[in-house]
Amino acid sequence: MKPHPYDWPVFRCAERNKPFSINTLKKLIEKGKIWDSDLISDRNGTYGAWLVASGLAPKWARGIADLSDAGNLQQEFYKNLAPEDIEDFESFSKNPSRVVPRKQVSVPYKPQYGVIVICDTEKHQEEVYGTLKKGGLSMQSRNHLKTISIRNTCSDFDSYRAARVKSLFNAESGCNFSLDVEVDLSGDWNIGVVVGPSGSGKTSIGQKIFDDGTKIHDYRTNWPPDQPIIDAIAPDGSFDDVTGALASVGLGDVPAWLRPFRVLSNGEQFRAGLARLICEKPARVVIDEFTSVIDRRVAQIGSQAFQKAWRRSNPSGQIILLTPHYDILDWVQPDWVLDLQTGKFARGRLWQRPTINVTIFKVNQSYWKYFKPHYYLDLPMPPAAEYFVGTADGELAFHLAVSPLFTANAYRATRLVVMPEWQGAGIGVRLLEWVCQYHLEGKGRHGRKYPTFFHTSHPQLCAALRRRPCWINTKRSLYGDSKKKSMESLIKSGTKIRAGFGGHFRAISSFKYIGREGNE
Repeated sequence: MKPHPYDWPVFRCAERNKPFSINTLKKLIEKGKIWDSDLISDRNGTYGAWLVASGLAPKWARGIADLSDAGNLQQEFYKNLAPEDIEDFESFSKNPSRVVPRKQVSVPYKPQYGVIVICDTEKHQEEVYGTLKKGGLSMQSRNHLKTISIRNTCSDFDSYRAARVKSLFNAESGCNFSLDVEVDLSGDWNIGVVVGPSGSGKTSIGQKIFDDGTKIHDYRTNWPPDQPIIDAIAPDGSFDDVTGALASVGLGDVPAWLRPFRVLSNGEQFRAGLARLICEKPARVVIDEFTSVIDRRVAQIGSQAFQKAWRRSNPSGQIILLTPHYDILDWVQPDWVLDLQTGKFARGRLWQRPTINVTIFKVNQSYWKYFKPHYYLDLPMPPAAEYFVGTADGELAFHLAVSPLFTANAYRATRLVVMPEWQGAGIGVRLLEWVCQYHLEGKGRHGRKYPTFFHTSHPQLCAALRRRPCWINTKRSLYGDSKKKSMESLIKSGTKIRAGFGGHFRAISSFKYIGREGNE
């Protein structure tokens, strides 16, 4: 289990012991080691700052000092392995032979380290603040704490059973609930989280946390019972915006777009509700019971997909998520967290997305049966194909088939499927590119160093590939090629397949993978 940010290594800045002095801080800034920071202040008079840095030498661990808020301080630097910091799974293209077949992928994510710097006095904290500010690192002031007071009451019932409960459990009354918390909502932020067990006051805080009367939003309400979600989401908006929002939150299962909200699974409803929220772009919104009714894997991947889409599409919007689940914090990567179990408020991007351990296998066609229910076309399997599956954290997540297209000095990739629970994790395109690079380097069938063609109708996948320099959009068609011509070509080639391809009215985009450096 990953340590909580309060368990990060602590460096005490003291006159008698300066393992992490102001001069050290200046040197780290000059070398570009520190990329984010914020102040720490609490009601107990603790002063300090947290830093997120890369490339720090282990020698700084000698400055670890004991502090009650720091938890387990004897650990080494807390390494956040964030996939978005890799250059498109660069290691896959450098040495794919060690991965296929049946080799563990070890993705060398660039490590970043969370460091808490504790100051002896408020004056010392101001000195740290000034140093970081001069270095171009923005930090929030510590003087913007807002107190939220909750006072909930109900009748003190005196029925026989109520009196017996009071007697049995020595409970004088259940009619009063009081809570006082401090939060800092100043400055620029996009996502905040209020987390705590059931009954800890999350909903009550959510009702009062914004001063403008922002109400709690329920993503499960106000859906038309007889319209597919593709029509129900932003009916006056553009088609591309809606499909883009659905894909961005990981609801890439096209047939699900054609169903009413009421018949979707819990996970699909969750993602559809988030997609509608992204299209509506509210300035402020509070979501209660975030991820409470869905599978935890879907909750984590869906949270990661949502936070990326929210920050990208609504950069000035502010959303507060109320949840009893701590397992989504690393995936949401919030700008602040109020933990009602501990009473602590933490400001700054202290949480980073966990590592996704990916393994790629070269397999036979038998694995297709696990992915076929999630493939929206009913087509014969490609002739003479090689099959690749990927697992993420030990679960089947990815499928791709690659068949030879030697008449065009190329390969063709098809049957790309990412399992629903992993959609939005960002692994589909990257693993597609890894397999294409594998063939471009001559490690595919017959060892030919050929590029790979890939065809798709998915609007957001098309948009994603067009943005990437390793792909060329070679063709765009409003309908498929001649099915008769395709069948004649297959018969001539000697294959047993007689169905032929094409003959449909789907818009198709064709792409050619040319390599990571853009060379043929």
